[in-house]
Amino acid sequence: MQWNANGQGSTGLGFTSSGRIIDGSGEVIIGGDGVSRLYYPTDYTGGDAVTASAKNQYLCRLAAAGQIDLPASPSDGDYVEIVDVLGNFSTYALTVSGNGNNIKGLGGDDPSEIHGDDFRTATYVYSALAGYWVVTNLT
Repeated sequence: MQWNANGQGSTGLGFTSSGRIIDGSGEVIIGGDGVSRLYYPTDYTGGDAVTASAKNQYLCRLAAAGQIDLPASPSDGDYVEIVDVLGNFSTYALTVSGNGNNIKGLGGDDPSEIHGDDFRTATYVYSALAGYWVVTNLT
């Protein structure tokens, strides 16, 4: 669905099935949780581990198991979103590493948050006050 200020024509804005508002390049303007974020989408096919950049969305089209390492020196409010685009996390496991920081304060890597469930989406937000990554928007 695309709309303009008058509800007509095409502005390049649209909605995703999860309720996010996106611009013409696929960057998320407002997430399904109502929090305004700007994403820079990156395709990831698995195999080699990659270190995520803050404010990035990883569109997983896995052809092999993989690992995404969250930023090692995050700032308060940094976020990374991971999406199982092909719905094959149950076939190819994806490990999400805190890269030296805790995830949800549990003491290290927490691969169980997203791998194993097809079409999973999770957003990791760093809280400097808490000192760890918090998983939000888990669908």
